[in-house]
Amino acid sequence: MTEKNNNRLKELRKKKGKTLDDIELDTKIKRGTFSNYENGKTEPKLEVWEKLANYFDVPVSYLQGISDDPNGWNDWANATGHSVSQIKKEIKRMTDSNRIDKNENIQKIIGQAVENLEGQGQTDKGVINNLQFAISQLGSTVNNAYIDPKKKEQFKVNPGSELDIYNYPNGIKDIIYDDMSVEVYDEIFKILQNTRAELYDLISKYHLH
Repeated sequence: MTEKNNNRLKELRKKKGKTLDDIELDTKIKRGTFSNYENGKTEPKLEVWEKLANYFDVPVSYLQGISDDPNGWNDWANATGHSVSQIKKEIKRMTDSNRIDKNENIQKIIGQAVENLEGQGQTDKGVINNLQFAISQLGSTVNNAYIDPKKKEQFKVNPGSELDIYNYPNGIKDIIYDDMSVEVYDEIFKILQNTRAELYDLISKYHLH
């Protein structure tokens, strides 16, 4: 903040129709502490600013009095690399397709739009990317079931490194549990790898870039 008493805490509290007691009940921040924040006597930690920004549905910079933009469009653009027009266009697409409620928390809406633009949200590409990540997680689950950590230790391979069968003379056979099948393990991973490849091909096939 440029000045300690430049924040909008009191302004937004009154706009929301809340008393100091209400704030304490809603946020678990003691009324005396919040009053000191309002008057600039003490400064909240960053995590408290973020908590209050979420409570008042504004960006931290607006709450602190640094920005005059209650929606934080430029903050989001600077933080993500997506332009304001791109974000607004994505929000319009989400609204037109009934993905969101216009009365929903604006910061949540913008955040969802950014996730979509980054290929992680509620889009065709987002679904594919999330599925590919889920398949990677399934691979870890399979390895946990098949790989014997005691056998793996014998080869002095970094425990935190990714599984590489070339670290072992006989490949995966050297490190799986005695009661598990190498053939089944291989078949499972072929299925997972083929599924990931097919999902990736959809991105090119339908130009999901």
